[in-house]
Amino acid sequence: MMFVLKVKCKTVWQWLKKMVDLGEVKAGFQRKRERKAAFDIFIRILMLAAACVFLAIGVNVVYEPLEMVIGGITGLSIAINSIVCKYAGIDVPVSALNLILNIPILIFAIKEKGWRFFCYALGGTAFLSLMLAVIPIAAVEKEDMFLAALLGGALTGVGIGLIFRSGLSTGGTDLISTLIAKKLKRVTQPVVLGIIDAVIVLLGMSVFGIYKSIYAILALFVMTAVSDAFLVGFSYTKLVMIVTERGEEMSKSILESIKRGVTVWDATGAYSGAGKDVLMCACGGRQVRTLIRTVSKFDRKSFVVILTAKEILGEGFEESL
Repeated sequence: MMFVLKVKCKTVWQWLKKMVDLGEVKAGFQRKRERKAAFDIFIRILMLAAACVFLAIGVNVVYEPLEMVIGGITGLSIAINSIVCKYAGIDVPVSALNLILNIPILIFAIKEKGWRFFCYALGGTAFLSLMLAVIPIAAVEKEDMFLAALLGGALTGVGIGLIFRSGLSTGGTDLISTLIAKKLKRVTQPVVLGIIDAVIVLLGMSVFGIYKSIYAILALFVMTAVSDAFLVGFSYTKLVMIVTERGEEMSKSILESIKRGVTVWDATGAYSGAGKDVLMCACGGRQVRTLIRTVSKFDRKSFVVILTAKEILGEGFEESL
């Protein structure tokens, strides 16, 4: 009997092996992973290229013609261009200076970041320099420096946000700060970056005067805010925390009314010692009022906290983990 069973099992296995080539299935999965990885790299390079365009427009229509220095290698290039032109009578394009100043930084970064990073960063730096050379230099608004600073900050903020999203680099002071912070150990990368950019802004102030530097600092604040919003997310979702004694009925009603998931915790009131339920629900801003009405219908004595979350990842929201 055992012999017959083994023979049948062997026959079934041979039949399955003929029907499905396991090696071919594995190769198919491998090809799928490779295509996905190639597509991911393509999207990241596309984001980096778009970032270079936004940065170049910001520099060529705001910062360079209006003489604003907000830090970074491009800001340093604008200041050096003005100094060399003033004292030596030589007009060195900002695009060329950006490439010249970035190449030594990228070479020093090879040891820490590797050749793959160097190639991507060099390509990004070269494309940014190309865009700086191609896009015409023309002040968008000479009379209204405030509006120009807002526009420049928004353009470069989108560019920086895209670079962060892509995970790639165009060199610059952020790469310098990373390398210095690794050497010094006790100083963090943001502190080093802040010091470097502050020195460049002070250099710009000494070259172009305090009036234009004030608007450059305004543009820097706008750029930081826009890049942060672009990186973290634009949608402000509400996170609602509810402390109640009727958590079970309330959670069921919330599920039915706004179609959002609810997490329930067991808790104890520190003053009363009574058992409580803590409900946590993430929902859109427009759904908050419906949720509040649902809560008040069951327990008007509930304690409700409404928080603003910049971004929530997971099922039911814009992006999965």
